[in-house]
Amino acid sequence: MRLGDCWSLLLVIGGSFVLACTSAGGGAQDDPDVMGREVAVDVPAGDIPSDGPGDIPRVDATPDSVPDAVEDGITYPDPASFHKVDSAALAGAQESWSMDEPVQYRTIEALADLDVRCLSAAGDALWAGTAAGLHRYDEILDAFVPVPLTEGVEAPVVDLGQRLDGWGRLVILQADRVVWLDPEGGPPVMTVVPEQTLTTVTVAGGWTWVGSLEHGVWGGPAGPGIGAPQDLDPVLVGAPVVDLAGTEGGGLYVVTAAAVRYWSSPDAEPLAYEGLPEGVLTSVAVGDPFPWVGGSWGVARLDGPGDYHVIPPGLGGLPLGDITGLDVGTDRLALGHATGATLLVDPLVGDVEPWGEKHHYANGRWIPSNDVRDVVFDGLGRQWIGTAAGITRIDWIEHTFAEKADALEAEQDA
Repeated sequence: MRLGDCWSLLLVIGGSFVLACTSAGGGAQDDPDVMGREVAVDVPAGDIPSDGPGDIPRVDATPDSVPDAVEDGITYPDPASFHKVDSAALAGAQESWSMDEPVQYRTIEALADLDVRCLSAAGDALWAGTAAGLHRYDEILDAFVPVPLTEGVEAPVVDLGQRLDGWGRLVILQADRVVWLDPEGGPPVMTVVPEQTLTTVTVAGGWTWVGSLEHGVWGGPAGPGIGAPQDLDPVLVGAPVVDLAGTEGGGLYVVTAAAVRYWSSPDAEPLAYEGLPEGVLTSVAVGDPFPWVGGSWGVARLDGPGDYHVIPPGLGGLPLGDITGLDVGTDRLALGHATGATLLVDPLVGDVEPWGEKHHYANGRWIPSNDVRDVVFDGLGRQWIGTAAGITRIDWIEHTFAEKADALEAEQDA
């Protein structure tokens, strides 16, 4: 090996210089243990004294300095500069694994109005509220079918109840009215509130609760409609209500931009969740056994007043903050952001990372628009993401390496 064909490093070993060479084109194959041994070099014999005729030239002087790497005690390569996979494989050649795959509804043939405002999986169906009205997903057609609403078919849908009410109806909120719709085709029931700007709706036990910009929260039992609404708390009047979440037992979570409150019943004293991170609150969802709340600062599980597990955006946390939608599954947490959406599998179970898996969905590959308005899990565990330009369904499909190879080879052949 010639000196001109290698990188050289001068080391001090036992008081002598040793010139180690590594070929730029694969010197490790020529001499894998070249460091630390005496190495013959192709230099004129007159330049370096020799011990005698035919002896290997040696360098006996002491260097003025040593390389910084040796001086600092650093062993290269530095682990911080490369990544090595040292964990067990998730799947072998003979095993299958589950992979997330998107199905997008971003044409008017699949969804007549692509400007999605909210989603719901109430009653084992998938509902989409849009700027033009209500749509229901049809599994056979694999498309969303418009659902007429009396006197409000063209009005934007602001929010949808996340479960059916005590009469088996879907609760639909428009800017100035509440509509109770029988999924089996019965006539809808409507309460018109022209003097208010309505923002959010939920079902808690046998009651329907409505939040507004100017009049706080009001509601009541909704047989033929809410005849004499009951105000929840005068303190909330004047504070814009941004989200509501009700429990099957009748409990109610209320979120304003600055506070989270919980009422176990309409007449109970509310619990106040103080001390959350500084920022704007946006969303709440009921989980088992704890609720979750989202805001500009990320997401938090509410184990009790003052007892929170916060997952912020940033390194080791969420891809983004600015939560726009939130839903809790059996072992999953779905988040909508101002840009994209995130899925956390087994949230808050790891010691090192606060989840088992993290998936972020953005850009045209996954969702029609990065402007995410809502997220929801359906009864089959599929995640739906509503955006300003359509809807994405995330399916988890079992695959094998053989199937993947066949698909890649078919694509290459084509």
